[in-house]
Amino acid sequence: MPLILHFEDLNLAQYYVLDPYWITYGVYQIVTSMEAGKLKGIVGMDRLEYIVNEEEDKKDIYRPVHFEKITYDTNQRRFLLDILNQFKLCFYLPGNNGFIIPNLLDTTEPSALTGKFKSDADSIRFVYKYEYLPGSILPNIMVETHELLGAKWRTGCILENNNGQALISTYQDILTITVRGEHKTKREFMAVIRHRINTINQKLAVKPQTLIPLPGITPIAYADYEVLLTRERKNRKDYIFDEDKSTEKSFGISQLLEGIATPDEIMELNRSLRDIKRGVGIIIDKLDEHYDYLIQKIGDDQTSNKIIASMKEINADQTAEITEEILKQIATAFTLFNDDIDEKLQKIYDDLKRTDDVEMKLKLSIPFIKLLGIDLEVGFDVKSWAMKMYDKYKLKMFEILM
Repeated sequence: MPLILHFEDLNLAQYYVLDPYWITYGVYQIVTSMEAGKLKGIVGMDRLEYIVNEEEDKKDIYRPVHFEKITYDTNQRRFLLDILNQFKLCFYLPGNNGFIIPNLLDTTEPSALTGKFKSDADSIRFVYKYEYLPGSILPNIMVETHELLGAKWRTGCILENNNGQALISTYQDILTITVRGEHKTKREFMAVIRHRINTINQKLAVKPQTLIPLPGITPIAYADYEVLLTRERKNRKDYIFDEDKSTEKSFGISQLLEGIATPDEIMELNRSLRDIKRGVGIIIDKLDEHYDYLIQKIGDDQTSNKIIASMKEINADQTAEITEEILKQIATAFTLFNDDIDEKLQKIYDDLKRTDDVEMKLKLSIPFIKLLGIDLEVGFDVKSWAMKMYDKYKLKMFEILM
């Protein structure tokens, strides 16, 4: 009787796998991929077909009794990723445009970056101590905080938010958060990170001990966070380390808890942040609607495909620079021809200026400025401007406007 595997929780749950080797072959292609290793475990979806179907097979690693080369179509490759994602062996990047293989991330900690946190006496620290640290915790944190994510490696990452920076590092069964920056920023940033980690812990059904590092103790020692909160509620002022021993040392409880929000404060802060995020989401939804409107107004069905394709050749630095140049041109047009621009375009322009999403600004600006050229062609020579921009950047997006 053949063995049948079925995964109810996957998006492609209509698949019934009759041969476990079909899964084994595919997932080993991914998790042991040399290509993914070269990419330090952060892989774009455009490389998945090569990794699964074209990269050298891994039969020497898992030594199948009967080897057979398998080729997977688009849906089947996505199914393999869904399986790995379900079992926490890889994680989708936001928007599902790529994925992270935690075991293939760079192993080298960027000491030049992390050293700044360790030497900052004004930084605040919070520690989670697990009976056994799940290997999926740190990758989950990276995915949950992708909009803040800077440097990342196999045992840690750095997050950046306004004037604050956070180092999340793991060692053995301990996860440490270190936040530096302005006082108010540190407190709020720490609270946001703790909330996200608490949520991940709840999903994984793990309950780590929460600790506060004690300054000036070598080797490092901790105070139990819950104990500190209890003693503070009882109006006790001091926490005694190694009481009645030669190494005894007293710490002010209020000083140990400085910058560390209480659980109630974390919930309140995150409610406020959700309201802000909801407002940002409304703006993004509007921009998507504006984009569709402009594309329809232009009346060229291929314009949208050309825009999306052209944006793939631009790097992050260019995106910000080019967006700024285009917005300056749009602002000039609005200044010169304000009386000729209808209320709809004015509304689109107002919403365009409000978003902080640079890529969305650029995506929307291209059809926007093209439409301005159509409506205001007498006084606004878009083609001439686009030719100058193409000469400067050599990017296909400006050919769309020519």
